[in-house]
Amino acid sequence: MSQTTGGFFGGAVTSLDIFDRSSRVPFLLFGVRAFFGIPLVAYFGKNLNYESQPVRRFLTTHRKVIKLTELKRGHSA
Repeated sequence: MSQTTGGFFGGAVTSLDIFDRSSRVPFLLFGVRAFFGIPLVAYFGKNLNYESQPVRRFLTTHRKVIKLTELKRGHSA
């Protein structure tokens, strides 16, 4: 995926004559950005979506994530 992205966008930027025609910088720039960017977007998007969706059961609604600050300490004797 990152090679395809680097090739496509690197070629598009090269055709704009911003970089030298023989330069590999645009291809590497977009390839590295896609290599790290696509997994990061997928990871954070999944986590944010997972935390925001409640679990609905028959008559109750449960949250999937319980924050540590919301837990109350039990009374000990």
